[in-house]
Amino acid sequence: MRRRTGRFDRETPSSPPRPRRGLSTRALLLAGALAALLIAGMAVATEAIAQNVLVRFEPGTSASERAEAREDAGASFEASLPLRGLQLVAPDEGRTAAGVAAGLERSDEVMYAEPDAARRAFVFPDDTLGDLLWGLRNTGGGGGTADADIDADEAWGVTTGDAAVSVGIIDSGISFSHPDLAPNIRENPGESGPYSTNGIDDDLNGYVDDRHGWDWVADDNEPADENGHGTHVSGTVGARGNDAAGVMGVAWHAGLTPLRVLNAGGSGLVSDVIAAYGYAREQGLRIVNASIGGAPFSLAERDAIAAASDTLFVVAAGNGGSDQAGDDNDVQPTYPCAYDLPNLICVAATDRNDALASFSNYGDASVDLAAPGVGIVSTIPSAGWDYASGTSMASPHVAGAAALVWSEYPAATVAGVRAALLQSVDAKPGLAGKTVTGGRLNAFRALGGIPTIPASAPAKQVTTPSTLPPPLLTTIPTVAARRLAIAVALRGRLLLGRGVRVRTRCSVACRVTHELRRGSRVVARARGRLSRAGYVTVRLRLTAAARRRLRHARNVRLTLRTRAVDGSGRVRIARRSVRLHRR
Repeated sequence: MRRRTGRFDRETPSSPPRPRRGLSTRALLLAGALAALLIAGMAVATEAIAQNVLVRFEPGTSASERAEAREDAGASFEASLPLRGLQLVAPDEGRTAAGVAAGLERSDEVMYAEPDAARRAFVFPDDTLGDLLWGLRNTGGGGGTADADIDADEAWGVTTGDAAVSVGIIDSGISFSHPDLAPNIRENPGESGPYSTNGIDDDLNGYVDDRHGWDWVADDNEPADENGHGTHVSGTVGARGNDAAGVMGVAWHAGLTPLRVLNAGGSGLVSDVIAAYGYAREQGLRIVNASIGGAPFSLAERDAIAAASDTLFVVAAGNGGSDQAGDDNDVQPTYPCAYDLPNLICVAATDRNDALASFSNYGDASVDLAAPGVGIVSTIPSAGWDYASGTSMASPHVAGAAALVWSEYPAATVAGVRAALLQSVDAKPGLAGKTVTGGRLNAFRALGGIPTIPASAPAKQVTTPSTLPPPLLTTIPTVAARRLAIAVALRGRLLLGRGVRVRTRCSVACRVTHELRRGSRVVARARGRLSRAGYVTVRLRLTAAARRRLRHARNVRLTLRTRAVDGSGRVRIARRSVRLHRR
């Protein structure tokens, strides 16, 4: 007899009225077309701006010297800007902005040069039901508390997600025709295009024509939603945003992969769930949202999650028992929430006032954090939208936030993203002692950086059967921080007696070492340190021996070698040629 997981998290009835169903299909199509044209126009404008270069010349540089520096770098004058020595220049045909900036940086007359960067307005998406999404932006209406939300609008100023980051939705399927979801449904690259309907398992993964995931309930390649739960969850993770219709998800440009394991009644089998875990692992999905749960403990399910160590599993804590009151997961475990695995996050639900929802399970050892889960508006089948409550609605907020973090830090590990989410929560008194972190998700703060986790970091401890073997994954590897980038500029000219000031910009905290070399011989050395991203200026002075040797030399060119090291040990090296001046 096949073992059942039990029903998915039961949705708790909520009092808010049913939202309107939005625009007609014709209006949605027109709005979508207009939005696409607008976005395309914005992309072209941004690209055009980004092709130019900002260059600031050293004080006292003559017009002819500036012209010579521009010509040597392959750029032409565009405009003077209201800062002394600052100009906008355009790369010549066949030159790139980055290449021109690097060429200008090599000139003694240039203080610094950089590609003209893009800026965009921090605009809340124009989706017609956006104001109802208090979990993303809570203004205090409807009896709520202002800012009792995940700071999604601030996070969108950094990233709105990337289609290359896909979230597997292990649930009841997805409504493929829903206008808020259809644009973000991921295509399996091994079964797309002409291979999508040829009746052949082209990518040899055991599933024929699995263009958009798989349905283990019906055993076919059409994981359509017959219940509504999976469609609602998917909308919170990644409904397309800023399309003038409906709602937006937390990561509204991320991909969605439907993995159907629940039938029309909302029940499923552990064996099907394990198959979906394996599919997600083989497809390389970085995130899985599993708003499902039940008892008893399953060693096979636990091992299947552990085996997918490169996938982050975000799961719901559960909605208590028949009394509609939340239970302590540390005492009465719900699975998969209570598995003690470092690639799993378990999520409780909060209301509009940052209080633990009355129905939400909790556990200061087994439930990691909380997220909005009461009166959540999201997508439902047949192109509609509706309210629902449950830890099932909280979990996709965290999965969407994970997609944002991976979009910003594509090289991050599971451990790094998990740490970023858990270490950036907003601590709340009502969650102290109820979750591991005692806090509610903050997507914007999670984008602040990937923490470095010591290899000895312990996994959470939970109550499990005495037959449970030791954890399969007991260590968390050190993970990468935000990428290190440097820019080096001379401030003035290299003079025989006074040396030269060198300014270095680091994108993160770093230690900087400058060396002036003549051939293989070091003739000057200086060091600097930055405690955070920014600039550091040092003076390089030639050694007394070097000054004596070079006193009568003519047309001397030295090499400036700059070496920057960040806190994770990553190294960046920049070199430039420097001419020695007498005065």
